[in-house]
Amino acid sequence: MRLVLLHGTVTGPSAWDPLLPYLHGFDVVAPERPRTGSLAAELGWLATFAEGAWLVGMSGGATLGLAAVASDLPLAGAILHEPAVGSLQPGLLAPVAQAFERDGVAGLGRTLYGASWSLDLCPPAAAEAAAAELAMFRGFEPAP
Repeated sequence: MRLVLLHGTVTGPSAWDPLLPYLHGFDVVAPERPRTGSLAAELGWLATFAEGAWLVGMSGGATLGLAAVASDLPLAGAILHEPAVGSLQPGLLAPVAQAFERDGVAGLGRTLYGASWSLDLCPPAAAEAAAAELAMFRGFEPAP
């Protein structure tokens, strides 16, 4: 069984490292998301290797996974922890956006993931793309 692990914003594939020892026997891929700021581009990227796989996503990776499910990408299934859900919970990312405005990437990461998050978990490309990703995920609206 193929598992595609999708990291969230201001993190990278290493966010999944603590889980990897428990996934022996699975075909596991934990790719670095391209961080384009475009949900359509991210879905196109994801479609190239996720067909028939289980998507496992957290935060922004969960939002991307939810968008993949809604786009009818042929998946085996999905486990999605804390995706953005647009108008179903319109204020969900407001505290995160406020923390980003106030304290930049560090505020975004700590507000989104809690005290265990640190800048060490944030690759430079993730920090550079934080504003575009936050806007993309805040603008996400799940399909019916």
